[in-house]
This record gives sequence, C-alpha cells and structure tokens, in this order.
Amino acid sequence: MSTPERGRSAAVTGTAATGTTATAVVATAGHVDHGKSSLVRRLTGTEPDTLAEERRRGLTIELGHVHATLPSGRQVSVVDAPGHEDFLGTTVHGLAAAGAALLVVAADEGWSPQTQEHAGALVALGLPRVVLVVTKSDLADPAGVLSSAAVRMRDLGLEPCDAVALSTRTGRGWGDLLEVLERIGAAQRPGPPGPARMWVDRSFSVRGAGTVVTGTLARGRVVVGDHLYAGGQRMRVRGLQHHGRPTASAQGPARLAVNLAGTPPDQVPRGTLLTADPDPVRSRTARGRLVPVSVPPRWPRETLVSVGTTTLSARLTVREGAVRLGLPQALALEPGDRVVVRDPGGRRVLAGVALEQPGGVSARDSGRSRRTPAAPDGTGVRLLLEHLAAAPLAAPHQDQLAAWEVTPQEVRDLAAAGRVLHLGRGLVLHRDAAARAWQTLAALDQPFTTSAARIALGASRRVTVALLEHLDARQLTSRTDAEHRRILRTRQGTPTDRR
Repeated sequence: MSTPERGRSAAVTGTAATGTTATAVVATAGHVDHGKSSLVRRLTGTEPDTLAEERRRGLTIELGHVHATLPSGRQVSVVDAPGHEDFLGTTVHGLAAAGAALLVVAADEGWSPQTQEHAGALVALGLPRVVLVVTKSDLADPAGVLSSAAVRMRDLGLEPCDAVALSTRTGRGWGDLLEVLERIGAAQRPGPPGPARMWVDRSFSVRGAGTVVTGTLARGRVVVGDHLYAGGQRMRVRGLQHHGRPTASAQGPARLAVNLAGTPPDQVPRGTLLTADPDPVRSRTARGRLVPVSVPPRWPRETLVSVGTTTLSARLTVREGAVRLGLPQALALEPGDRVVVRDPGGRRVLAGVALEQPGGVSARDSGRSRRTPAAPDGTGVRLLLEHLAAAPLAAPHQDQLAAWEVTPQEVRDLAAAGRVLHLGRGLVLHRDAAARAWQTLAALDQPFTTSAARIALGASRRVTVALLEHLDARQLTSRTDAEHRRILRTRQGTPTDRR
C-alpha cells in the first residue's frame, strides 16, 4: 500500500487499542543547500526527499513528513520544507502547521536570501518557538554565524528560543539539538478547545482503502467513526494513522493520515479545511492586525495570501495597522488564524495578518444572496468579550448589556461572526462554551441530572438548561428519561470534542 506520509509505509485502515496524544510538530526552514534535509535524515532515519524530481535536482520540492523518536522515547513530528525560492508557498504551508521551527543556517555560507524570507514567514505566522540551528560546523567556525544570525532574527522581531551549532557529518552538537527537541516535546500541550480542525496537505487514493488525506490536526479530537465536514459535505472517518501506525483516536496537535469513506480524492484536495463543526461560519472577507515583515513603499492592491495549506489571490487594504482581505471564495476562518501575505509574484513575504474579524455567513446560508454584516466592534463589545473570556458560562444580564450599550443586533452579528455563542432568550456565552460544557459533562457519571450538570458547570440553572438543550439539538447529549441525560459517544466509546 502507498504510504500516507512520505517515507513511511503502513495500512491506514484498522484501529489500535489506544489513542494518540498531542505531539509536537517541528518544521525546518532555511536557504537551499544549508543542510535541512541532511539534518532531518539523521534525526529521523528516513529519507524525506522521495520524488524522482527531487533526487534528480538534488533539492526538496514537496513537504516531507516524517517523525523522530527522541532518547526519552518521546516522539516529534518533523516537516521538512523546501529551501528554494520557487517553492516559498509550499514552505509557508509546511510552517503554518507547525508549533516550532528549526531555522537552519550553514556555517560556511551564513544568512542568505531564503533565510530572510523563511524567517519573515515565521514572524508572519507568529510561531512561538524558533530554534537557530547552524549546520556544517565542520566546514567553518560557527561562532560568527550564530551571533550574526541571532542579530538578524531579532531585527525581524524573531527571538530564538535556543541556538545550536552542529555537523550532521561528524555528529558535533547533535546531543545539544536532541536536548532542545526534548524540551519542545515536553512543553507540548493539547491544542485550544473547539471542534477538530485540520488543513489537508495531501489527498490520494489507496487500493483497498479508498481516499486518504494527510494533514496536521491543529486542535480537537478525532475518533474512528466520527464525521468530518468540508464545504457542507459530510465524511465518515474510516481509519486513522499517526506516525505510520493505526490509531483509534487522535488529539491535536498531531500529524494524521485520515481514511475517508465514500469520498473521492478530488473532493478533498490540498487546501481543504476539515472540521468537526458541521456548520462553520464562512466568509469572503477578513479583518485583522498587520504584522509587517518587509514593508513595500506601496502595498499592492492584489496579492497572494496563504492560510493553512491553501494559497489564493486577495484584495488587500491596509490602513493604520489594520488589514482587510477580500477573498475570491468563502473560507471558514476564525479569530486567531494567521494569514501570510506575499507579493503578487509570490517570492517575497510582506506581512502576516492576525485575524480578528472573519465575519461572514454559515454554511447553510452561503447559497443565499444576503450577506451577514461584519462583527461589530467598540468599547461595549470589548467589555462583553472580556467578561466572557473571564467567565465563559456567566451570561451577562440584560441590564449589563444595556449599560455596555451592546444592542441585540450586535449580539446577533457577533454570533454570526463566531465570536460569541448566542442561545436565544437573551443568553450570550463564550464562543467555546458548548465545547467546554460538553467536556465537563463527559466526565460525570452517566446518565446525569440537570442538577448534577449545573453543579459541575458552576453555572446558573437558566444557563445550564439552555446549554443542555443546545447540546441535545446538536446530538451531543440525549435524554434517557424526564430527569436524566447522557453524553453521546462514538462507537469506540470515546467522547467527540465538538462545539
């Protein structure tokens, strides 16, 4: 059977007795021929460059997805990204899925043009952990490059969390790199709450199994038997594979191969967003905060933007640090998503955009001509969101909303933009309130009473009843009798993390 992850070979169908926990995903970045693939090859014991064209040209063209087992037994997923300027878009896609990066600079060449571009992409994406790795230290003294590269990074606003000099040929400094990766792996925690979300980076057919897609599960939990959605289409998860082995479930972040039942590969190409939310808010416009990298004399009106594993053209409007993006198609973007803006030719990173207001319409409304207005902003809205951030299940009273001058229409617009959960009857909760409540209720003895739910949630009876009815409507809970409910689970008995 063809391998779901390049360099690995195993069946995708079938299940394992246990699930997969959150795993650190580390990507490489840096100029072509600075030793990224050699580093990955020594670290993982796997050849990341498997295409015939890569072997012929002696450079990485596609993303290589492999994994390493560290001396402690801890595993990390490794994304080997291209270093050539022709494949900057592919590199950005690989970096976007990672939680940490190794910025590779060769000791005998130093900071180079694509080092600058890749470092700019890391700034645009806001990666929390970037390690400076100076390779080929057997060919030149690495001290000068370690110092100068760190200065270059800081000039871009990129603070290295660690710095290592090594040689893949002699093994010099290899132990230092392993210690850094151990720290990154130990610090890895599950992704933020919310429905499972994964951008597809490969899609293909496996004989006897059907369609297989690969990607990085950024958050949430996926279980064999679950349903995932893309563009309103519902797909059943037939099998899962993590690091070449079948697994019954996976918790983000994690590299996954997902076997989708009854779905042809051309319906889930690279750039598809898979989510456990059957009705995500989608929009053709997005607003956010500018993260400048290489500021041009004049911002281009038409540019390329990359988000997740998709790249598309966009109309760009920049005013006083705020950005508005006009997209050619509706995407299920969320506040906190990072967009990388490149020049129209695609060879230079201009900026990042930290999305704040991707307001739009839900999937069920996307075919209608009307458009939901963008989410409102202002002092009152800010006070409401701060209140919910501090107390997700404490719905403010109507007099509080009136004092903040937040109108019912603004509440509806905030809900349409995915910034709050509006349960009707004047109840406004944090956008992730349902997911958090579901996780809390899943830990109770089943079935449970409304009173037990109220105590566990620490919420008022009014909020508890409304949340339970909301979960009932989404088929995440179900009544067993007049007094009791139970959490609905998958066939494997593992809770599904959905909003």
